[in-house]
Amino acid sequence: MYTLSLVIYAFIMAYMLFAAGWLTYRGIDFGIHSATWTPSTEKNVALVFAQPGFRDVIVSLAATYGLYVVSSIMYLEPWHMFTSFLQYLLLLPTYINILNIYAFCNIHDEEASCDFYSYSPIDGPSISPSANSWGTKGDNQISTDLGAVVAVSSAQGKQEVEVELPSDQLDINAAYEEALTRMQKKRENTPQVVDAKTKREDDNKSFRTNLLLFWIGCNALLIAVVTSQHFNGLFISGGGGNSYLAFILWSVAAMAAFRFIGSTAYLIFRFFTD
Repeated sequence: MYTLSLVIYAFIMAYMLFAAGWLTYRGIDFGIHSATWTPSTEKNVALVFAQPGFRDVIVSLAATYGLYVVSSIMYLEPWHMFTSFLQYLLLLPTYINILNIYAFCNIHDEEASCDFYSYSPIDGPSISPSANSWGTKGDNQISTDLGAVVAVSSAQGKQEVEVELPSDQLDINAAYEEALTRMQKKRENTPQVVDAKTKREDDNKSFRTNLLLFWIGCNALLIAVVTSQHFNGLFISGGGGNSYLAFILWSVAAMAAFRFIGSTAYLIFRFFTD
């Protein structure tokens, strides 16, 4: 299922790349066939960038992929742009969507964040299972109304479970009647004593469950609002552009520019300090 999701997202990303290239082509083609197209290069560029859809897409693409190329050349390591950049683009939705969902579904408490991963030079990396919260609040006791499995240690030190099987029809009928009688008895509601550690674990599980439901609800609400025609007035401006998409694209451009400034500053400081 994970591999299938990865492939589906890769096809979606390929379509998005094609759509971005097609929008860029259509924007330039629209400007060329416009009645206001003149031999002046500056006026033609202004005419093309006057289209909100073309302007937002081209600025976001240039600020993202263009700065990747420039940064790679500045660091004299542009080879990955030719060998693995396309694979990175196709895998990008997987990182953003699937791994993001995994991260939200595996939020652990403060103890887990400290003890979840450890590394030993001899044993290698290890994970502490006691520090995980798997979202089973209240499931802290073993139910014994239908019996419990008991493991015993063998002579070789292995944990084994002994199971008794009926040998004749009378034994089967007796076991069936005994199971029916046991199921008809009401379970005694014994007060459950919860210690401080179990209560903290239950609180952490509840927090993770509520946070995950809140995150899913916010995403569902955003999708419903953005894709609904009843809210077009909130996002469609007078010039025909989508204000929400413009905000997303320009935010991507701004973050890419911020990373580029930091990368350039690091390169300059390293040049003068090394």
